[in-house]
Amino acid sequence: MENAYVQDIQALNDEFTSELLIKYGEFDKVFSNAVLHWCKRDPVGVIRSIKKVLKPGGVFAAEFGGWGNCIGGVGSTSSCDHA
Repeated sequence: MENAYVQDIQALNDEFTSELLIKYGEFDKVFSNAVLHWCKRDPVGVIRSIKKVLKPGGVFAAEFGGWGNCIGGVGSTSSCDHA
């Protein structure tokens, strides 16, 4: 692993975000696996944080890890546009 970061996804620090974007640019995709259901303090903050680092038209894919949760197709949504 070349890089690892720890941040509160419910309130992604602006200084951290700026450094991340300078180093890597915006991301094409953001993936979450069995995390979002634990973010109860500020679930909208999670979407705002993802929007900060995701390219316009990028894909945010998430799953909650429940049985049968990954059955079916994968699509994209513009939910981040409204955060």
